[in-house]
Amino acid sequence: MILRLLIICFACLCASLGTAQTAPAIPATLIADSVTLTPERALVASGNVEILQGETRLTASRVTYDGDADTLVIEG
Repeated sequence: MILRLLIICFACLCASLGTAQTAPAIPATLIADSVTLTPERALVASGNVEILQGETRLTASRVTYDGDADTLVIEG
């Protein structure tokens, strides 16, 4: 069985992209089989990825977040 990593209070990826926020951000939870930080400082979550934020649930096979470029790539 693959060990799943849990990162609590993951910085609100989906809510912060592309829009200015006037209300406080809602914390998100990231669950994945593997979470790594690339040398370019992009966060890559792969394998059974789930991102939970409030009432919202996103599932994917891989999610890459580049904070410098402020981009989110969701695959699968």
